[in-house]
Amino acid sequence: DDSEVLLRFSKKLTIKNSEDLKKTKHLIWAIKEAIKNFEGAQLNFQKIVEAYSNNK
Repeated sequence: DDSEVLLRFSKKLTIKNSEDLKKTKHLIWAIKEAIKNFEGAQLNFQKIVEAYSNNK
């Protein structure tokens, strides 16, 4: 049953103490930052491509 699997998985993920919580929050923050940076890089690349296309 899917719900049983999810329950077991969520039990494994339970955060034991505040140190774990800090690490988890930092990880989530780091992932969000990476996504933001990736999106920024994509946007810059798009601008470069557009500029190149316009100069042809």
